Amino acid sequence: MQINLQHSRVATANLRQITEKESTDILCIQDPYIIQNKVVGIPNKFRTYTIAETQSRAAIVVTNNHIDVLLLKQHTDVDAVVAEITVDGVKLILVSMYFDIGRQIEVDLSKIEAVLQHANGAGVLLAIDSNARSASWHDSTTNTRGRTLDKYLEQYARLDVCLLLRRNGFFGIFIVTYIYSRFSDPIRQLR
Repeated sequence: MQINLQHSRVATANLRQITEKESTDILCIQDPYIIQNKVVGIPNKFRTYTIAETQSRAAIVVTNNHIDVLLLKQHTDVDAVVAEITVDGVKLILVSMYFDIGRQIEVDLSKIEAVLQHANGAGVLLAIDSNARSASWHDSTTNTRGRTLDKYLEQYARLDVCLLLRRNGFFGIFIVTYIYSRFSDPIRQLR
């Protein structure tokens, strides 16, 4: 599951209930609820991956103890959490990212490129709050950031939009998840 919590305590509490009710295996979170530089509201029994002691804008939470996780620190920062996960013997790279609207989108695209280079053909799942608008993910308009992101993604012929999530009309935030690789079937089996 992917969600932007907009730093909300209430949204985090609701997410916790839904996660337990639906037995969700993995959460990719943007704008988690943070107090004193710590992600809060996520049960301690779940494994939370982020940069410690920062105002992180991305996190990965793994609820299933049968999923092995290795945090790739060389690609992880306050706006991106990158982990190698292993599910039933299949390894893939999982990325939870937040693209700052005040930063040139090319900076974040270079981070994605570095992860794809690291993956070296392995499966990659990108869960991104891109702060971009594009008709490609059924928005009513396409802005400059959206055109740039579309153009970047077009170069990956095997990149499938696997999930289109939530548009927050007030803030105009769009969250899009992409899968890149032949490993999309095992990924789709996750809850």
